[in-house]
Amino acid sequence: MLALRTWSVRHARLVETVYSAFSQVIKLFTPIFRRIPQPILESPVKVVERWAKGLMFDCQMCGQCVLSETGMSCPMNCPKSLRNGPCGGVFADGGCEVKPEIRCVWINAWDGADQMQNGDTIKDIRRPLRQRMAGKSTWVPIMRGEGGRPPWLEGDDHDFSVATPELSRLQELLQAGEFAVTCEYNPPNTVITQDIVSKAASLVEACDAVNVTDCAGAYVHISSLATCAILTREGAEPVMQMTCRDRNLLAVQADIMGAAALGIKNILCMTGDGVEGGDHPDGKPVFDLDSSSLIRTVKHMRDEKSFVTGKDLISAPELFIGGTANPMAPLTEIEINRMIKKAAAGAQFFQTQFCFDMERFEHFMNAYRETGLHQTHHLIIGIGPLNSARAARWMRDNIPGVRVPRAIIDRMESVTDQKAEGREICIEAIKQLKQIDGVSGVHIMAIAQESAIPEIVKRAKIGPQFRS
Repeated sequence: MLALRTWSVRHARLVETVYSAFSQVIKLFTPIFRRIPQPILESPVKVVERWAKGLMFDCQMCGQCVLSETGMSCPMNCPKSLRNGPCGGVFADGGCEVKPEIRCVWINAWDGADQMQNGDTIKDIRRPLRQRMAGKSTWVPIMRGEGGRPPWLEGDDHDFSVATPELSRLQELLQAGEFAVTCEYNPPNTVITQDIVSKAASLVEACDAVNVTDCAGAYVHISSLATCAILTREGAEPVMQMTCRDRNLLAVQADIMGAAALGIKNILCMTGDGVEGGDHPDGKPVFDLDSSSLIRTVKHMRDEKSFVTGKDLISAPELFIGGTANPMAPLTEIEINRMIKKAAAGAQFFQTQFCFDMERFEHFMNAYRETGLHQTHHLIIGIGPLNSARAARWMRDNIPGVRVPRAIIDRMESVTDQKAEGREICIEAIKQLKQIDGVSGVHIMAIAQESAIPEIVKRAKIGPQFRS
């Protein structure tokens, strides 16, 4: 199956031509097919379709085939079933974070799309999977002249306009052109409010906003929504991370409304890490949405004042919408297109994965600035202190999308106090990032040393205490 699946991608233009000719021939018989009741037509066609597409594409019969839009690579073979990919979990060699032994389905999709006459459709935002269509034939509607999928949250995929007023302090800061400082906060495993507040206190004081993780790495913690509500009540400026891993479409919209009702004003939309690498590997991954469709859902609820079904809301959730990006992704062109897609979906700012390789980062920024996104969107770059050379090597080898140059590892190995050197490298990087056109701020992620963040911010001379 895998061999034929990859063959179909490598010969996507040929497959596209054959499929197009097949569709045209089928349409000649549409008047006949329309006379046959759909249930009667569905049964035999579904058997043939399942066999043929299963053989060629390892088709999962989702009932909403998008092969012609995804380089002849079936997105349902993605372990996260992403309809808009790839996610941020791609290793440097193109391997999948969930199944490293296979090449990312979406990297294959972009390869196939490059060959196709209508390959640019891969850049469009695809609607989420409709679960009730699973197992149905995609060919039957085409045979009956009923092809095409119903629209989902219609809009201009290249319209980056924003309907919301300036609401959050983070948004006001970024739109004023200030260099913002955000940081990552993993809430403690407690239900005692004071413990949550105390752990975050120094971060809240040092940074402009605090990102609250949503069971990062698929490890269970108190919910991001609850933690953000607690911090908001204390006068802090949280950014609520929301992943697609644990929520279906109903839960997503309910939590978006709940966040706004509790005074949360910033949201970062993420796909989410696979459950396989977390502390509950037997849990069911949901992934009703992906990061792009989650962003569009938030924007639709905010700007159109309705659920995705079209049902009206009494009041809209006013949220500053963010998406993630990875300047260290294996293929810069694909990553830039992901960002364009997220911007079109409604993202107003981006926060990135760790950026330790400044040479590669400059290459990414050149491509980013060519899109013009730096003039309309805010890019906050991920950075952080490394604990040791050993930790740096582990991150390089085990965290998808993270690159740590050999020079940094050698530098840390050459000193006695590697933790202090890691902080020094982080501070130097922040000062360098401040000088780069298009960088709106830094996002500090200090794994296992959150207490170092205030010191780093102070020594780098950034953050609210250095702003007049």
